This record gives sequence, structure tokens and C-alpha cells, in this order.
Amino acid sequence: MVDRAVIRIDAVRTPAGTSTNILSFRDEFIMQNQPRFVPNTYEGVGMKFDHEWHELTIIFDSDTDIFDTYIDDDGPNPVVPSLIIDFTIVTIATQVQATERWTYTGNKIYVRGRGDGEIEGGRERQPFEYRLIAYDDRTISYP
Repeated sequence: MVDRAVIRIDAVRTPAGTSTNILSFRDEFIMQNQPRFVPNTYEGVGMKFDHEWHELTIIFDSDTDIFDTYIDDDGPNPVVPSLIIDFTIVTIATQVQATERWTYTGNKIYVRGRGDGEIEGGRERQPFEYRLIAYDDRTISYP
């Protein structure tokens, strides 16, 4: 049973800066694998794990410039050297709050796309969506 809940996303950090205007964050872990077996043997079916990655979606309340240096209009996007997400979580039973930090493996993160902002006159929020892909692991710590 899970006894903790996320209250808010406090910050997204890259070497280019920190942004605190986050509306939502989603991390989808994707694993591609295929069944593998050797014909004419008694060996059971195994699995071949080909690829693993995290598809990250971050929606900011307004535009941010922390990913600008990692987007190249004329060629492949440069690698994001590091990505850190800070959350405030609460233990439901005791109502004690703590910071949880997700750190993605450096030099294996790329910006996949930036959605157009929904800017409208008189509208309170003007969200921008960034989509990233992070290969390898995510480390969770409690600083």
C-alpha cells in the first residue's frame, strides 16, 4: 500500500537554469522486449530486452528558457547534460512533508519537441508543453 502522495512539483533543473512554473509532469517508462527461444531444445521461452527509456512530458504555466540551448532548428538536438525534478511529497498517515528528487542519467536526455503555447488574450494561464526522452536510469533520492 502506498502511503505517500505528491503535493506539488517544485522545480525542473538543467544546467541552463531552474524553472518553478510547472503545471504537470509525466514520466512514462517504456520497455521494448521480444520473446526468444531456441528451436529443438528443452529450454523455456526467454525474453530479449532491447530498449528501455523514459518519455517525459513537462507542462509549464508559461514559457521557459531552460531547454532553449538543447533545441537545434537546423540539425539534431544537442544532449541535455542533466535533468533533475524536485517534488514535495507528504506521508498520508503522519502528514509529514519531504522533498523527493528524480535525477535522470546525464548525457542521455534529448528534447523531442515543444508544443505551441496556448496564448490567448485575457486567459490566466498560457501553458507550454515540452516532450523529452531519457535513456537509461532514473535515480530517486531524498535530499
